[in-house]
Amino acid sequence: MALTDVTDPGPETPWAQRLSGILGAIRAAALRHPGIAGHIAARPPLGPNGLRLASGVTASLTDAGLSPSAVVQTMQTLIAYVAAALAMSVNAGARDERWHQVTVALAGLPGTGLPADTLPVVGSAEQFDYGLHLLLNGIRAEASR
Repeated sequence: MALTDVTDPGPETPWAQRLSGILGAIRAAALRHPGIAGHIAARPPLGPNGLRLASGVTASLTDAGLSPSAVVQTMQTLIAYVAAALAMSVNAGARDERWHQVTVALAGLPGTGLPADTLPVVGSAEQFDYGLHLLLNGIRAEASR
């Protein structure tokens, strides 16, 4: 039921945008329904809405140029990413004292050059979107091999 309102942008949408749209919408829907994060990780939804969205994900990955076995492996990876991101989102932090301590600690590491206000809050949409961006780049690289 939680996935009823999740839309698939459709096959006319470029694969990366379609995939990002589906996964972002699943995240948003799951955050509106407490307790679903663990369910998605342990038992991906196999009802009509889950299968509809899975079809959109697999079609996107196929359109990206992945082989059938890579589509399955990548889908498993994306499910794990969304589930972990949801767990972090449910317990999302805030820009509090602990956030400040982490920012200071990371700024002292070589190569970070981290301005104090740029560290995303753990579990935030910003963090999710950046992680998804990295995964999409990895999918592109894998498809081009």
